Amino acid sequence: MQLPTLIQFQVLCLIPPEGIGGPDLRDALKKQRVMGTGRAVFYEMMDRLRTANWVTAEPEVVEVDDDTYKQNRYRLSRDGALAVRRFQEVAREAANARTDLGWTMADDWRMA
Repeated sequence: MQLPTLIQFQVLCLIPPEGIGGPDLRDALKKQRVMGTGRAVFYEMMDRLRTANWVTAEPEVVEVDDDTYKQNRYRLSRDGALAVRRFQEVAREAANARTDLGWTMADDWRMA
């Protein structure tokens, strides 16, 4: 199974079980300072996640202040949940390997 990139992993982790609308997800990413907030960057990322079958996108109509607009509601797919778990496992294994070698984060900072 292909692993998500770090940014993809962060995006996947921000999608709640009930799903989230595109604008709300963009706001969450902005607050977390995960990626640029430009619409093109966001929708390209979401398209890559859909192509990988890690998220689904269902169109929905939302009403705000008597105005209606269309947006996608993103949900984590089963494959997406597996990709998140696999990423976590690989990260844990890497951290354990560093510890087994006697390296710590403090060692990295002293070397900088």
